Amino acid sequence: LASQIIQDGIDNEVLRDEIYLQVVMEIINNSTFSSLKRAWQLMSLLVKTFPPSADFHPFLEVFYYHATHGEHNTVCVEKQKEKDTIIQIAQVCLRKLDAIVESGAKETAPSEEEVKALRAEQPIMLSVYFTDHSFKKFQIDEDLKASDLLTSISATLKVKMIDTYALYDVSQLSDPIVVEPETKILELMNDWQKVVKLGKGRFAKKCAP
Repeated sequence: LASQIIQDGIDNEVLRDEIYLQVVMEIINNSTFSSLKRAWQLMSLLVKTFPPSADFHPFLEVFYYHATHGEHNTVCVEKQKEKDTIIQIAQVCLRKLDAIVESGAKETAPSEEEVKALRAEQPIMLSVYFTDHSFKKFQIDEDLKASDLLTSISATLKVKMIDTYALYDVSQLSDPIVVEPETKILELMNDWQKVVKLGKGRFAKKCAP
């Protein structure tokens, strides 16, 4: 559901402010901490995917700012740990706001893996497959590049000649593609998600060195 809401905002610029506003109202009017946290998690996905309009931007910026100081927390937030959780998410939203305004909307919603990891408060993991058909899972984030992932792989496998290795995108098994060193892994996973939604590529979620 979160991915579909976000994709609607990507596809329809006129809906973006309305989507932001609905989440703001959900945050203000919440009655349970778990629901409030989910609303803020959705907000954090919105602000890293598409920007608000120029008219709505100042309102959203002020809303985030006050939230980083503990405001907008309803009566359901009683424990300090809960307050800190909301403040931390609000801080991320405030930091991401200017970045998304500058870069513009992304083409796809966050990957299913990213949404699930956020909900579960777990790191995003990527399965990397090797030529001997084995695989290992590696933690990734939105800034991780292919070159960084190769470095992690070399450290895990204790490989010294990492320059002789490469990562391949095997979402289309008949036509593997070398992943360029500067490619951001999370963006690549979003591309795989588009392939899956189009019903193409049996191995759309695999990456191999």
